[in-house]
Amino acid sequence: MPQRINQWASRASVLIKTSPFLRHNAIFMAGSLGVAALNYLFYPILGRLMSPADFGEVQTLTSLFTQAAIFLTILTYVTIHVTVNTPDVTERNQILLGLEKVAMIAGYSLLLIALLSVNQLRIFLNFTDNWPFVALIVALAISVPLAFRMAFLRGKKQFLRASVTDGIGSGAKLLLAPILVLLGYHSLGAISALAIAQVVSLVAGLVWARQAGFYGSALGAKRLRFDLLKPYLKHAFAVLLGVGGVTIIQTLDIIAIKHYFSPTEAGLYAGITTIAGIVYFLMAPVTAVLITTVGDNQTLRKNQAHLKASLILMVLLGGGALLAMTLFPGIIINILVGSKYLVDASYLPRVGLAMLFLAVANMLMMYHIALKRYKYSFVSIAICAILLGLMQLNHGKIGDVINNIILGSLFLLITTALQNFFFNHHQLREDNA
Repeated sequence: MPQRINQWASRASVLIKTSPFLRHNAIFMAGSLGVAALNYLFYPILGRLMSPADFGEVQTLTSLFTQAAIFLTILTYVTIHVTVNTPDVTERNQILLGLEKVAMIAGYSLLLIALLSVNQLRIFLNFTDNWPFVALIVALAISVPLAFRMAFLRGKKQFLRASVTDGIGSGAKLLLAPILVLLGYHSLGAISALAIAQVVSLVAGLVWARQAGFYGSALGAKRLRFDLLKPYLKHAFAVLLGVGGVTIIQTLDIIAIKHYFSPTEAGLYAGITTIAGIVYFLMAPVTAVLITTVGDNQTLRKNQAHLKASLILMVLLGGGALLAMTLFPGIIINILVGSKYLVDASYLPRVGLAMLFLAVANMLMMYHIALKRYKYSFVSIAICAILLGLMQLNHGKIGDVINNIILGSLFLLITTALQNFFFNHHQLREDNA
């Protein structure tokens, strides 16, 4: 048996070395999981160093960062497609710099509005200070040029450099945040570490993107080439709806609990949702790889084979993590964030289940968007509207908020699964006609 395993490992190693497609996917998967591990280590460390109330503030701020970064996801998508599909270097850079200039104008205008509304945000989310929001806005501002460089490197298939750039930032955040927290800066220190880490990543991204051929200044960019961007905009809008809806569902629980409950209750719950999120982020790289393996130039059978294989892998990864959280919630909480969060241990399997539903639903939706079936993205926005209504009506206990998230994720999963089933049934009837 050990000899057979060695033979399989040897064959897999040869395949990865000789196939650019498999090599890129292996690098992307390894890099994504490595960066995710660094990012998650950030929370267990802070969970032990901070009071539950302060930790709740950090988790809320990072959830806001995730929601605001939806805009960057769309920019990333368009940047990758421009990079891949524009062979002329001068024309490509002109488009990218023009797009970056528009993104800076739009993004920084929104951030300025957020900066002017900091006091209202503090009151709504029961924070004690305005400065953590200011640090968050700085981190988001730096993320705009960083997103373009990271996307460009991926578009040039320099996945290793993109992963290292991301890893440098995650490592810097992991190193600086505990130091600033121990110096007494609490949630401000943790989010300031995020902003500084973004700067470090940007420096690496600027250097490597320039070496790969992306140079120039967005401030001096010429007019935006809408004629060349138009083919990507419809697809980008569909991604915005799909990713936006999923991100809101994924982060709405901590925002709602921070608003409706005390800082200590929100902080204790933040430790639980941090661990439960492992289920989602273990499964997310599978979706990222899947959308690179399907296309409308392939047969339905081949695309569905990739989808089914990805689904099996996702269930193994996410289901295994959820099973461990269900069987050993106390041990996992104690190891990852500390014993003070054990009071909410009963919530962990339920939140993990919601994350599993959400990850599978996201994969089904992104699969169809990758095949240019854009109408499939609207379902996540509809589910978001239903979920927001549920939150308004039923939030008396933390368990009620969790039940709302489970229902919203389950509705999204059922809807996307039915969409996939009926599409395949219709397509097969057409093929057999």
